[in-house]
Amino acid sequence: MFIAPKFCDSCKQMVDPTAEICPHCGQTQQVESSSDAEQAAPLSSVMPEVPKTSNYVPRPQLRHGAYFNCVMGFIIFSVLTYIVGLSNLFLGNLQGSSNYLWWGCVLLTGCFHLMFIYRGWKLIQGREVDVTPGLAVMLLFVPIANLFWGFVAVYGLAKNLNAFARRYKIKAPRAAEGVVLANVILTLLAGIIPIFIQFVMPVSLTLVLLCTSLITGINLLFLYVGYISMAMTAEAIQDAVRRDKYESVEIPMAE
Repeated sequence: MFIAPKFCDSCKQMVDPTAEICPHCGQTQQVESSSDAEQAAPLSSVMPEVPKTSNYVPRPQLRHGAYFNCVMGFIIFSVLTYIVGLSNLFLGNLQGSSNYLWWGCVLLTGCFHLMFIYRGWKLIQGREVDVTPGLAVMLLFVPIANLFWGFVAVYGLAKNLNAFARRYKIKAPRAAEGVVLANVILTLLAGIIPIFIQFVMPVSLTLVLLCTSLITGINLLFLYVGYISMAMTAEAIQDAVRRDKYESVEIPMAE
């Protein structure tokens, strides 16, 4: 016969029906009759099993659209940066007032990008993920190394978002890993090729900037598709977390 759990009259915590003293607050409990005590179920049968490890990573609870808004801000200011940069190049206004507008767009582009990268890695933290949100963002500030770190922080994020959705059977659109990889490669080329041309071939700075602009313009298409696909995957995972639609809202980390 199942006996309903008993609660302490003082602290309102659940206690064993046969306990004479509350283990939480020490308050004396009313002693059950002998017949009730024999039929009382042990506390372990009515309390859920508590995981042995308390090393958990809670999923972030962001409002719907938080990831998509970051990506849209990133894309919008990336396009503005590109347009203002081209206008400065063709008008020869590389040091005028519009150059401050270009730097402002660059700053806002970076802020939205870093915010998305941080939120994305934080969403999927667990024992299967080696990259922390802070590390993913921090190494993007290291000169030269940040060109190659994009393969981990950006392309790795796309792969891990898909892996997380598969692991916990979340119905989510797949992040376009191939498109994101192409975006990272073109970003790398946009940083390396102009330097190579400038030091190997005696060309003008204008030609170098034109080469960079051409690669960047093509890269914007891959950026648009790749980052929106990642945002859609992250939104689906976040919705599943918010509604508790997968195996565990809290994923134990490695010891």
